[in-house]
Amino acid sequence: MRSTKEKLHIILLLVTASTMLLTGCIQMNVSIGIQDDFTAYLTYEISVTLSDEMLEHESQLRNAISQIAWHYQEELGFTVSSHTDSLPFALTMTRTIPNNSLEQAFSSLEEMLTDESMSIFMQVDAAFESFYRQDRYLLRATVDMPQILRMSNLNELPLPVAELLNQSIENGEGLISLSFPASEVLASTHPVSPILSEATGDAAAHRAEMLVLMDFANQTEFGVEARVNYLRDGTIGAELDEIIAQQQQLTNISVLVSGAALLLMLITLIAAIVRAVRMRRD
Repeated sequence: MRSTKEKLHIILLLVTASTMLLTGCIQMNVSIGIQDDFTAYLTYEISVTLSDEMLEHESQLRNAISQIAWHYQEELGFTVSSHTDSLPFALTMTRTIPNNSLEQAFSSLEEMLTDESMSIFMQVDAAFESFYRQDRYLLRATVDMPQILRMSNLNELPLPVAELLNQSIENGEGLISLSFPASEVLASTHPVSPILSEATGDAAAHRAEMLVLMDFANQTEFGVEARVNYLRDGTIGAELDEIIAQQQQLTNISVLVSGAALLLMLITLIAAIVRAVRMRRD
């Protein structure tokens, strides 16, 4: 029960810092996923400004951001960077866990997303299966900001802040970004796009990204089911049909090369026999 209260307190601070705008405009992004080197990560990005009418609450906003930054850095092991010297205020918090395999990385990601002390997700369903040269995983999650606010005690906040929070929460939005390795996306609740390489601008090798709009006034759900296929050298390959086609092509090339080599050997042997016969005649 204590961990739940702690979670709600921290999330309330997070939401308060994000929604302390007269217009209710919010800049809050949550990024989760697994990198190419199997590092699992969870990142929160907050950017806040104030209208002229709300500048009197600037110090309260600065204190709220400072509390969040200190807690996530000192208590939860996040790498934190913040800017509160002038508006707009900005806060970025990232926690990473290195791993040696996709299965281990998926387990680390699930651990972060289900940890009530650091995660904004109220419900997470995850499953991972490993087969011969193939992994398959499923991830579903729910963010329920209205429920968090209903369970939280707004009386702990200064009255002006609580009133402003209630005014702005209905118009609030955020963005959840999920990045993951995938040879094939089997199902998803939202469109999935290939990640473009920063160096070439082309699609990165077997990586995908799903973007989900997060509504602070309603429940937000998202999910993805994907499969990762591995080549003989252990690297991630494309779709199974494409891998089979590539292997068939390599097999055909191997047969052609072998046939050509055999033909060359026969020609060489015949030439040697003809040369030997001519030498005997001479």
